[in-house]
Amino acid sequence: VNCFVLEKGISHENLFLLVLNERIGERELNPAEKAILVGKAVSLFGKGRSIKEILPLIGLEPSEKILSQYLAVSKLSMNILEKLATGELSIQGALELCKIDEKDRAKIVEILVKLGCSASIQKEIVVYCKEIGAREKKAPGQIIEEPQVREILDDPELNRREKTNLLRTYLREKRYPLITKREAEFRKKLSKLSLPSGITIKPPQYFEGNRWSIELVFWSPEELNKKVSAVERVIKNGSIESLLE
Repeated sequence: VNCFVLEKGISHENLFLLVLNERIGERELNPAEKAILVGKAVSLFGKGRSIKEILPLIGLEPSEKILSQYLAVSKLSMNILEKLATGELSIQGALELCKIDEKDRAKIVEILVKLGCSASIQKEIVVYCKEIGAREKKAPGQIIEEPQVREILDDPELNRREKTNLLRTYLREKRYPLITKREAEFRKKLSKLSLPSGITIKPPQYFEGNRWSIELVFWSPEELNKKVSAVERVIKNGSIESLLE
């Protein structure tokens, strides 16, 4: 075991810097290690010096926002930090978990780890559970335990990707019922237009505003003419008007 023989009376600050420099010389730190080091640095040096000296040293942007984020993550339970260290939990997901009660975190982390989804999807799931819970006056952990969610997660016929997609769809519909209802109506009306493949009509984002777009995919002048004629047909017969309502 490699050892350091330290001079008597070495300060905690210098000891921390000694350990930190030794560690960053061995390998790249994972997000959990960075969070723990940020927490210790703030307790020793305060926020100002930690932002200026410690964050750049461990590969983080020297800003108060980054310091606050990693400081919050450092206070998560060791079980969650271990998932963050192994990559089963993303830093984006961990940051959102900081915004909910500790008792709900373990329930949601368990689901995120089982699904093995990407960082952005982890964040999305946590945010949906938090926002739905706030609207329905429920804890985020209760949302993830609803029968409809358990039915998806416990289905042995579904793989992880299918479970993730179904869970995202369910949570999104629950979070934005009006938008998802409008999207379903839009798809139904769009199918009635009987447009050929290669023509995509896109509504305004969230159906707010009046800027619509049409995308045409073609591989020859003849094919383009055919697609344009199809669009002209639905304009002339008034079918597209119901789509824009």
